[in-house]
Amino acid sequence: MHIAEHYGVGWLKKDDKPHTITRSGVICMMQTYLKENQGSRLICRLCGREFASGLGMLLHLEGCGEEAKRFKCKYCSRSYTRLSLITHLRSCGHRYQISSSSANVELKTERKIRTKSNLDQSQIKKSSTKAPFNLRLLLIRKREDLDSQVVVQQQDQKDGQLQCGLCSERIIKGDWRDHLSTHYGVGWPSGQEPRNLTRHSIIGQMNSYLKKNPGKRLTCRLCNRQLSSGLGMLLHLEGCGMKKCRMKCKYCAGSFTRLTMLQHIRICERQYEKELQLDMEEQTDIDDSGVEGEGEGSVELSKFKWKRTKSIHNSTKWTKSLYTRYQLLNDKVVSKWTQFTQANYAKEPLYADCLPSYVKLSWTEAYELLNSSRQTKSMRFAYDKVRDECDWRELRPLEAINTKNEYITYFGAPVRQLEWVPLPPNVHEQYLLCSLRSKMHGYTRKMDANAEDKALMVLLKCTLDTETRATDVWPLQMKLHYGIRVQKGPVFSFAFMPSGGYMESSNRLGLLAIATASSEIHIYALPLQLTTEETIQAGQDSIIELNSLMTLSLDVKSSVQDQCTKICWSEAHGHNFLVSGYASGNVAFWDIGDVEGINCFKRHNHNSFVPLHYFYFGERNIQYFTRVVVLSPCGILFNNKTIDYVLDSARDMHFNCQENMLIVVTENGDLAFINPRELNMDPRAHKLTHNVRAVSYTELAKLNVDSSVENIVAISGDDFQRDYGVIIKPLTAIPKAKKDDYLNHKRRPSSFELMTMTRFNSVRCNLNSPARSWVAVGAEHGMLRIVNFCRNDYFT
Repeated sequence: MHIAEHYGVGWLKKDDKPHTITRSGVICMMQTYLKENQGSRLICRLCGREFASGLGMLLHLEGCGEEAKRFKCKYCSRSYTRLSLITHLRSCGHRYQISSSSANVELKTERKIRTKSNLDQSQIKKSSTKAPFNLRLLLIRKREDLDSQVVVQQQDQKDGQLQCGLCSERIIKGDWRDHLSTHYGVGWPSGQEPRNLTRHSIIGQMNSYLKKNPGKRLTCRLCNRQLSSGLGMLLHLEGCGMKKCRMKCKYCAGSFTRLTMLQHIRICERQYEKELQLDMEEQTDIDDSGVEGEGEGSVELSKFKWKRTKSIHNSTKWTKSLYTRYQLLNDKVVSKWTQFTQANYAKEPLYADCLPSYVKLSWTEAYELLNSSRQTKSMRFAYDKVRDECDWRELRPLEAINTKNEYITYFGAPVRQLEWVPLPPNVHEQYLLCSLRSKMHGYTRKMDANAEDKALMVLLKCTLDTETRATDVWPLQMKLHYGIRVQKGPVFSFAFMPSGGYMESSNRLGLLAIATASSEIHIYALPLQLTTEETIQAGQDSIIELNSLMTLSLDVKSSVQDQCTKICWSEAHGHNFLVSGYASGNVAFWDIGDVEGINCFKRHNHNSFVPLHYFYFGERNIQYFTRVVVLSPCGILFNNKTIDYVLDSARDMHFNCQENMLIVVTENGDLAFINPRELNMDPRAHKLTHNVRAVSYTELAKLNVDSSVENIVAISGDDFQRDYGVIIKPLTAIPKAKKDDYLNHKRRPSSFELMTMTRFNSVRCNLNSPARSWVAVGAEHGMLRIVNFCRNDYFT
């Protein structure tokens, strides 16, 4: 209780005394006392006045009892300290009732008070900011009257019970509320002027008036603009009619207020044009180096600049200005990818000494391998809509249908993985390699690799029929080129050398690395064509078994039982490095270019490699290796966001750098094309985009109503083939308004077992120049779909 006598300031011992006692330290002691004694108040020892804050008490003590240092306002006769008198004079309502002849006397009084108070310029500015609003602004009709000495109060005296203390007009008591609307809801009866007329209190009076009068708006006396908030009206009044306060944009020379200037800078069209101009100048290094692109993969700088100029001149509307930054983003991504391929992709064949070596299987072995796991017919499916029973159809293995922009065929076995063979731009035929499972749901990891377990891979040849006359279907034709039998199956992962694998003179299609159930990785050379002696009769299928050219082993002497679950072939110059992931969580790095190093062992003219580096990654069953992506600096201005959502977990995804699009396949059979450009969009531009995704989804239909399959815990492949049908929906743009329908949980199958039957396992874009728009998708139920996707038809 003793410490309360001197405002909570004190210390017990002499040693506890602070080294320096400052004004801020005294205030902190007072605040600490008040916090420790809730409900207590500081009492002035001079006048007995109580305060609930340390700062208030200290300010009071500094002026309490000093009547000689208090100044009286000559307009309203009230007493103020010298710190607050200057602020009061700027907002005193009685000050503006004087005539213009007394203005000089007023100014002299104000200067005299400033001199007497000995305040420096910084203190004057600080005190004036406490009440920056001028009440005269509420009464003027012209902006130039604000700084003049024109009397803005009402001169004619009408009969009325009340007199407004702000404008001096007499009014009837019942018209008081309507009168307040003439000066924005701010006012008080004469003689009842609020003590502190600050900027905050003016906004409070405006908002209070609006709450008491719902539906009414504040009307500016200068320009008649109507606003529905006190803050908005106050901000408007402070800048209305003041041309000198408008700021000029240094990029587009437009005039804006201080408040809107910052927002305009973020979306200024001219600013982004200059940024793009700098980016385009960096592209000149490509042409200066003398490197020429090949085929359609090259991007000329002159064409790039022409597109930029055309897009800029066509963006006349305001909405188009938001997209200026992104109009050339697709071309910029293509240009960066072209630079990468020109620097790293080989134009001549690599590993020319690796030639195809294989053994052709007999007709009996080929027939047994092809038909041991094949279903004689596909499940029943329909495309787009089902109007009657005639719309349901079945396909035999490798039988297909063509639609407007899609090719659908049936393998007879689940598709595990797909890869397009990398080819030079002058090769028009395309080749697709697929690995198949022996049965549906046969995806459990196999720990014991036996020589008797064999896996089947099929190589398909795709061409466009130039003689067809049909205009409403995509004229893609596909046939089995040959099959490949792989020992110690199944095949969990395979990868092609990204470039330099095609060598027509040596009958080589490409170099292929395959990982099976064992830990070893074998590298093969695929033959382009089978020789004439090995060509089989029409109606029969060719199956070959490749001879390994290189072997990547974790241990040369003894076999290591650690399944290789993923292979990634480096896209860097020379393509000498491979990375492999294993079921145990280990990762291995290989260098196949150094045949003279200590990691290479030669046996019987066969190269075997051990890893350069082998370590434990920390996660078991490694499934993906991703390329390191360098984000564009243009995205740092805006908030990063999730690019998109899918209804169920994604099974696979592939990014097409040349077309600048991301393709995702999901557990419930959705095929989604996503425009990744929206990831770095300004929030305002992002709201104006319409179609940023296109989706083709799969629906299940139960055809055998009498079946009791739904009551069975585990649904087999035969049950699925017998009782259910699949409806394949064509690719459709999904606008933002319909995204909720696309993500509706009711589209999921009722049973988890049914969902796994309809899922897609793999998706791959064709990166070869003649077929960049081709996308292959493999499903668990054996369907293979190839989509001809044109991004301009779906993304707007």
